[in-house]
Amino acid sequence: MNNSQQAIRVGLFFVLGLALAWITFESLNGGKLFKQSGYTIIAGFSNLKGLKVGDDVLMAGVKIGSVGTTRLGNQRVEAVLTILPKVKIPNDAIASVEVSSLLGANYLGVTFGTPTAPPLNDGDEIKTKNTIDMNEVISQLGNLGSKLEQVMGEIPEDRQARHRQRSEAHRDRQQSAGYHVENEKWRRHSRSLDQRRQVARRTRRHRRGDQASGRRRAHFHERHQGYRG
Repeated sequence: MNNSQQAIRVGLFFVLGLALAWITFESLNGGKLFKQSGYTIIAGFSNLKGLKVGDDVLMAGVKIGSVGTTRLGNQRVEAVLTILPKVKIPNDAIASVEVSSLLGANYLGVTFGTPTAPPLNDGDEIKTKNTIDMNEVISQLGNLGSKLEQVMGEIPEDRQARHRQRSEAHRDRQQSAGYHVENEKWRRHSRSLDQRRQVARRTRRHRRGDQASGRRRAHFHERHQGYRG
């Protein structure tokens, strides 16, 4: 009984070991246990945009191959594609890196091309076109969001600055109006003082005139009385 249980345990561990080895090999080999048969074509790009070994090659959504390897070329990057033997790709077909989801899963899409065009052979290069890089778009949207936040943050500051300017201008106007009022009061006070001085001078002149007139009258009377005597 103990021997049978031990044998079962050893068998389970062996099966688990084989499963782990299978999973590891699948991951390292791009999901293919055996190398896929077929012919290879080359697709050159300025940027693979996350395309990697093992990604699918699709034509109108149907898998026709996979990315066998990627490498650096002459001022570009190249994806070496392994195409199924039964699939013939016209030489005017165009390949492009596409995004299948927002999570960033990429694939290489191939157009139909012209049915009467000659097919691509093993080692030939397929025409390519650049597509929008979603990572770049997301980065630009993030930058735009940051700029919008900055602008929205500057709006209250600008309003506060305008409010301070209006308050300062109002205070300056009040101070200027107060200065003019005080200046007008001072002018009125000065005019009043001038008028008072002029009245005092006229009064003194009148008094001096009355006194001189009295003296003249008194002198006249004295002389008149002297003539009579």
